[in-house]
Amino acid sequence: MAVRLFVGNLAYSTTEADLRTYFGAVAPPSQVVLPVDRETGRPRGFAFVEFLDRAHAEQAIQRGKADKVDTSAFEKRLADMKAGKI
Repeated sequence: MAVRLFVGNLAYSTTEADLRTYFGAVAPPSQVVLPVDRETGRPRGFAFVEFLDRAHAEQAIQRGKADKVDTSAFEKRLADMKAGKI
């Protein structure tokens, strides 16, 4: 079953490519969603990164506890993927 990580407290300059590169060190993410504000088009400062294997998601959490992405410490928590939801 796919597992989706919530990644919060991201710098507004963080891109999907940045997240794929960072999390790709554990395993290639199956999906990365980086929501943007409808009115401004700016990133909202969080993302969802999905892994097909729960073990890979848990490894990503362990790796990221002390790491930084774009100079912002970020938090992760497992959010079980719900069918049809982003």
